[in-house]
Amino acid sequence: MKYYTLIASLKELSFDGSVDFAGVRESVLEALSGPDRRVVDLFYEWETIAADGGGDFADYYDRVERCGSSFLRGWAAFDRELREGIVRGVWPEGLDRVENILERERGLDLLRWERAGELRGFDVFGLDAVLCYLVRLGVVERWAKVDPVVGREMFDNLVRGLNQSEAEARTNEMQSAPVGSATD
Repeated sequence: MKYYTLIASLKELSFDGSVDFAGVRESVLEALSGPDRRVVDLFYEWETIAADGGGDFADYYDRVERCGSSFLRGWAAFDRELREGIVRGVWPEGLDRVENILERERGLDLLRWERAGELRGFDVFGLDAVLCYLVRLGVVERWAKVDPVVGREMFDNLVRGLNQSEAEARTNEMQSAPVGSATD
């Protein structure tokens, strides 16, 4: 299912230090179809387990493998690899030399940000785009709590990225439309 209206409305958000992150999530959930809502609910179970600091990830990863979302399966695989590496003391390249804990966490969140975009691919109006947005919104929320200036910059980048993705999708649609079609 495509969520043109939802995705278009997400870019209207502004970050002034008082974003209602829970409200944004709720509005996203309300716009989703039943099957897509179940995928997003499963995604949020990951956040709950991660926030609890080491809940039952094995059961979660098993359920994700059985779900129909390639984004969520890719996200869970990425998360598992990242977490297991950190537990073993194997940091992603470049972060192994970072001594400042805050900078290392920022580096990890930037990796998460980038991976979410990779998993979304060119699906700028579908469930993958919604999941990407929710991953990135979670990163922004986390940094808004730690450092409001960094949180604002990250949110501005998120909105700018949505605008750019939407423009690229429209350009691709127009370029692939047959001559004489309604898009000419």
